[in-house]
Amino acid sequence: MNKIELTKNQLENLFKVNDFSFETTHQLPKLETMLGQTKALEVLEFGLNLHHKGYNIYAVSEAEEDFFKDIEKVIRNFAKSKSTPDDICYINNFKLPNSPEVIYLEAGLGKQFQDDMKEFSLFVKEELNQCVLKKSFLKQKNLLIAKQLYRKEKLINKLKKISQKLGCVLTIEEQQILISPIYKRKILTQEQVNNLPQKDKNYINNNMIKLAPYAEQVVKEIKKLEDNLEHHLDILVEEEVIKSANSMLKHLKNKYSTYQSVLQFFDDILENIIENLSVFIKDEVEPMESFLPIFNKETSADLAKKYEVNLLVNNENIEGSPVCVTDVLSVAKLIGKVDEVTDFTDIQAGLLHRVRGGFLILDAQDVAENMEVWLTIREVLLEGSLNLKNIISGATLNPQKISMPIKVIIVGNYQIYEVLSSYDKHFRELFQVKVEFEDEVDYTPKLVEQIGSKINYQCEEENLPPLTCEALLELIKYTQIRAKTSIKLSTDLTKLKSLVREASTFSKKYITIEEVGKVLEIHKVMRDRVLQNMKENYHNEVVMINVKDRKVGQVNGLAVYQIEDENFSCPIKITATTYKGKRGLINVEKVSGLSGNIHNKGVEIIEGFLGYHYAQEFEPNISCKICMEQNYTQVDGDSASAAELFAILSSLSNLSINQSIAVTGSVNQFGEIQPVGEVSKKIEGFYFACKELGRTMDQGVIIPYQNRNSLILCDEIIEAINKGQFHIYPIKNYVQGVELLMNATSKELDDKIFNKIEKFSVKK
Repeated sequence: MNKIELTKNQLENLFKVNDFSFETTHQLPKLETMLGQTKALEVLEFGLNLHHKGYNIYAVSEAEEDFFKDIEKVIRNFAKSKSTPDDICYINNFKLPNSPEVIYLEAGLGKQFQDDMKEFSLFVKEELNQCVLKKSFLKQKNLLIAKQLYRKEKLINKLKKISQKLGCVLTIEEQQILISPIYKRKILTQEQVNNLPQKDKNYINNNMIKLAPYAEQVVKEIKKLEDNLEHHLDILVEEEVIKSANSMLKHLKNKYSTYQSVLQFFDDILENIIENLSVFIKDEVEPMESFLPIFNKETSADLAKKYEVNLLVNNENIEGSPVCVTDVLSVAKLIGKVDEVTDFTDIQAGLLHRVRGGFLILDAQDVAENMEVWLTIREVLLEGSLNLKNIISGATLNPQKISMPIKVIIVGNYQIYEVLSSYDKHFRELFQVKVEFEDEVDYTPKLVEQIGSKINYQCEEENLPPLTCEALLELIKYTQIRAKTSIKLSTDLTKLKSLVREASTFSKKYITIEEVGKVLEIHKVMRDRVLQNMKENYHNEVVMINVKDRKVGQVNGLAVYQIEDENFSCPIKITATTYKGKRGLINVEKVSGLSGNIHNKGVEIIEGFLGYHYAQEFEPNISCKICMEQNYTQVDGDSASAAELFAILSSLSNLSINQSIAVTGSVNQFGEIQPVGEVSKKIEGFYFACKELGRTMDQGVIIPYQNRNSLILCDEIIEAINKGQFHIYPIKNYVQGVELLMNATSKELDDKIFNKIEKFSVKK
């Protein structure tokens, strides 16, 4: 029989210290890229360069600690080469005060605009009223008043003369014209006139009647003069104010001449100033109060604030396009403060405002846990704008919507991608770029050095001593264990970095293999309770495992159990019994309600194999029961199907199985052995069971041939293999397994099985 088994050289770490030029990680250059993600990064860059609707990105990885940071770093480097977006400003909407207007200005110009309008507002509030106190203005004003007084006096003098001819006298009290009759050189009151003789009384009354039309006409003329003066003074003040305001705005109009919305804002400000002239000049020009009645209760400070600018987003110091991330995700954080704001200058920016024209990176878990956040993001991506009216109901202000050319990158695993896709039909439509990052990459010297660079960066950041090359290679074994293959390395360095921190407690200058060994030993002690229980169960025969003899219908399978965050493996006795009957293959685990769907499928496949090989000519009159002895927990997976098949074949043929060899692997209907997971852990479990129950020279494990490159074993097991004390047999089909376990050829096996079937069955 030609046995194929793995050697020490095939199982040892692919690389040794001599394969590298660095002695410690401190000597390695800084790593500017992610571990082994060339293709994924190409797809990511492709997605980042797509500016059409719907081409947002979902970055897929099962990695944890560093993946999000690495994605952020890549995107930040990419964003540096892109154009910087405009600043965003809110200004007062004079026509619709509850709907502030949005203005976009070139990056850096927004702060200047805010400062310019702050200066202008201060000028309006504190200096505008000074324009009506200038000598030139006062001269024109006084000239207008003098002309009015001259014309008014001329009219009054004319009325006085007419009054005198008619025996009356004209007086002015509190700007009112009073006409009184004169009798015997005395000014009479109306009561005195009524007491005169009838003849004299009639004479005076007739004269007063004659004078009345002249008096009324003069009053009308004076009123007309006063109205005319008020009108001209209004024009004079308006012209002076406009002139003064324009003197401040002239250079601003030139500065912002390419922004039509800003120029319109300046025009609206002038119009508002004119409408509220009395507010700005009422305190300074007391004589004007008779000409400019006050209707507006706002102060000059209130009005001047409307001319200021709310700089919502200032990209002055941004290099390239903005990139935003957040630890705490909420709708309020996305859209800023607006729901309880009554003044446009108090509106505060959210993440979406700040990332306009850039890249927003979100954790998929955060999005999935807050559907309000997702609905907000969806609204923005579908509409291409941030319209707060559609997000916040009942807000005091309703600012104009802001265009939102943004790229959203959600970082998470496959499961959350499916959850979001199922929850909202728009998700796939909006995230058309799915970048799948490798969770494990080829184990090469270059990759080892890249991992060393990552660890060196960690050491510098956390003030830890660097690692020696030998210590790094020892730690990489744990990366291999996570990747479950010796030719691949996991891109998730979370566990490795934790071990570095722990090893640093024993080290001063360098972390060597000795410090790493101490940490690994402590981890072994931390999980020793489980291992100790296993040892006791073996010695006390609580778990009935045979690792030395030969048995018919019995084989050692290998099971893996997870306890907390650790996986443990141990052998499990699989037995099969065959007898006359028509019930076929009975899965005891299934009958007991302990078998999962995949395990059930595996048993059905075994039945297909048996039918294909042994029921072509005879209708078997055989029943078979397959059982995992002493198992009282749920069983799933098909990694025991090969062992179950060997137990059945042994029972049918009455050929004994060598209990020194355990089996892992699945089988198809044609007897081909298929790869399974956790093979290294299973080998380790059987090795230590043999160590406790008594070592022989022929103990070992049969594994699928395809798993031969997925083994990461401890030094003790590798050394035992090197000394011929333990064996690993990779097989491709059941025939090789029969030869190893039963020491029989497939012809010998078939002959024995056909004899039994013929004895139990009815020929067709």
